[in-house]
Amino acid sequence: MQFVKVICALIILSMLSACSWFGRDKTIPDIPEQVIYNDAMSALDAQNFTGH
Repeated sequence: MQFVKVICALIILSMLSACSWFGRDKTIPDIPEQVIYNDAMSALDAQNFTGH
């Protein structure tokens, strides 16, 4: 399930990137891309440590 969370985070990240291309990044000010990236990296680290 941890891997699914990573995929979802990457999808959201790509969606935010696409929005910024159209200048609509200001519509989601509460979720900076760096935060989502950090969450994805944390999930990957947890996955690696648990061996799943």
